[in-house]
Formats: sequence, C-alpha cells, structure tokens
Amino acid sequence: MESKDWNNCVFTYSLMDALTNKKADLNKDSFIRVSELKQYVSDKVYELTKGKQTPTLRKENTTNDFIVH
Repeated sequence: MESKDWNNCVFTYSLMDALTNKKADLNKDSFIRVSELKQYVSDKVYELTKGKQTPTLRKENTTNDFIVH
C-alpha cells in the first residue's frame, strides 16, 4: 500500500523508519538484528494498514540473526 503520508509504500516507510530512527532496536542494546527488524517492520506495517498488509519473511533469514545496523 502507498500513501502521501508515507512518501513510499508502507513496507519501505517502515523499514526506513526502523533503521534510520533505530526504532527496531527493541532490546535497546544499540544493535538491530534481523529478528528485531522483522518484528518492528511487521508490526508497523500491520498497524499502519490496519491489518490489510502483513509482510512475510523466510525462516532461513531468522535462523541467522545477524546484526543489520
């Protein structure tokens, strides 16, 4: 989904918000891991679209829970 409010699609907006503003650092350890990014972006997209869009992620990506940012 897209909106003028997001200036992007909702997924891109949420991803950029997660990394740029470090909002995906859910455990506050100064690192953003794949699992945190997945959780934040999934929740934010769901919230902004009122449940109309839900991102998915392959399980392989969460097995390697490396630092993204």
